[in-house]
Amino acid sequence: MKTKYPLIVISVTLLSSVFCGSSFADGDEIIDSVVSSIDDSIKTWQIFFWISLTSIVIVGVLGAIIATLQGIDQVKYKTLTIVFGAVITLCTFLSNSVLKGDYRLYDTIQKEARLRKAVLSGLIEKFKAAETAEAKNELIPVLLKETRLINQLETKPALDADGTAMLEFQFVNSAYADSPPNWLTALPEDNDYLYFRGSADSESIANLETAANKNAMQNAADFMAKQFGPEAKNIDTGKLAGLIADSAELYSSYISSTDNKTYRYYSLIRISKNTMKMGARLFGVANNVDIPETLIAKIDTSQRARDDYTAKQTKLYEDQEDQIKNDLPSELYSKYLKARQLRREEKNNLAAIPLLKEILQQSASFYLGWYNLALAYDALKENPAAEEAYKRAIELESKSLPRDATLYNSYGLFLRNQKKYQEALIQYKKSLSLDPENPRAQNNLIQLTKDLKSN
Repeated sequence: MKTKYPLIVISVTLLSSVFCGSSFADGDEIIDSVVSSIDDSIKTWQIFFWISLTSIVIVGVLGAIIATLQGIDQVKYKTLTIVFGAVITLCTFLSNSVLKGDYRLYDTIQKEARLRKAVLSGLIEKFKAAETAEAKNELIPVLLKETRLINQLETKPALDADGTAMLEFQFVNSAYADSPPNWLTALPEDNDYLYFRGSADSESIANLETAANKNAMQNAADFMAKQFGPEAKNIDTGKLAGLIADSAELYSSYISSTDNKTYRYYSLIRISKNTMKMGARLFGVANNVDIPETLIAKIDTSQRARDDYTAKQTKLYEDQEDQIKNDLPSELYSKYLKARQLRREEKNNLAAIPLLKEILQQSASFYLGWYNLALAYDALKENPAAEEAYKRAIELESKSLPRDATLYNSYGLFLRNQKKYQEALIQYKKSLSLDPENPRAQNNLIQLTKDLKSN
């Protein structure tokens, strides 16, 4: 059970309120207030520490007095015993229901908060000193993660066997569990957090968790971009959502295998709504854009649903992975998984290209092979080869079911980066014709429209 102590209440409330202005001239002062709010919270922890310690001393002293009075058979002493017992009961009640911990916990949290404050202060100085929006944007996920670590100090602790304070919220590793966790079919419901599931397949467990986490973060970014879209007319919602998604925390994981050769790793991540709002405000300061209050309100009311767009896309992705495994011979499938891992997780596109070419020599109609080859060439800025692979992938994809709108969105982005705006426009529209709700294609089309107006 999570306890809303002042550290999160003060810092997040302050950020959520002071960032709300449309002026960004006082951005440094706004950011400085984060540290001062943590100072206030540390003082509150000190008060809790002394209240808890005093309560323990009172209980100990009164308990000893009561034990002494038990042998005295006089009415006035029995009355004192009752009064002292009531005081002990009150102190115990306060410790268990209000403070939610003893002095050891508060001492631990104070020390940890001071350490985290020093780290956060250094990050804030870097944020303020950064000269470009890009440099500031790079620091946003780091700031959000550090703030999240501070917020986790608010979680009610348990004590382990040697009496060391442990936070109740910890990474719950369901990997290798006997039965699949419930969140594979129904995401947790929480008014304060949004949960997202991702997966990745491989014949090697190495880097598989990273791949699954990235897939989950992409799903989170797509969900947020879709939520932000209507309320963010002058904001690059894809960039904003991506920066916030990068600060997500891994909540649980699960790994399965149907043939003892290929593994599927599932990751469950979560992002607090307070983190989302803080990220939006920081993005506004970094990029000198106004964050509409309607967007902040939209975050507060956001909820995941079992059949929402992101859930459907997650299921579609996993079904596609199963179909690839069934369609490709095992040897080619192994090479495909390896090539994709090289391209995605290891960023080694040069090593991925030969493997993809080997696959396509034996299975020339495999459009995802051409698609991955195009992405690899694209990342290496080998534009002619990338364009040829994109066109081949599109030719083959048009004959497949279900259709893949992401291919046309990727090709559109490739063309836009080369300032082929009209051609990119055609691809974005094609992507949206296949998947009208695709938030990445929607945002890319908006950004492209701005390019067209300025050129």
